[in-house]
Amino acid sequence: MNKRWKRILFGSIGLVFVMFVINIALYIHSIGWNHIKLMYSLHTTDKSVVKIDDPSNGHGLYLTKIRQPAEMIKERMQREDWHYVMQEGSGYFFEKDDQDVVVTTKIWPNRYFVRISVQHDVVNLAD
Repeated sequence: MNKRWKRILFGSIGLVFVMFVINIALYIHSIGWNHIKLMYSLHTTDKSVVKIDDPSNGHGLYLTKIRQPAEMIKERMQREDWHYVMQEGSGYFFEKDDQDVVVTTKIWPNRYFVRISVQHDVVNLAD
């Protein structure tokens, strides 16, 4: 009877460990290894914004740990002579000469990070 309980106990511990590893692997797979590295970089350095290398959509994508990045976005866009026009939801509208651009934010992939998308990648927001 004693050996049976040991098998059940060690089998349960092993099952919990395997489930833990599977959950971590699924989390990394859903986010992507490169994004995990960027999140780690934000946590371990003094950078507040890092660029996500994703040329598939033509927009500049950035990741930040700043909870409310509106002021940072406005300041960095103004630095490149873009003038703030208005905000609608998570979109910030800017203009420069005859061009208009929209910068959008989204909480991603969890509540600790915000993904910023710059239309047509007109400005580099990274540190």
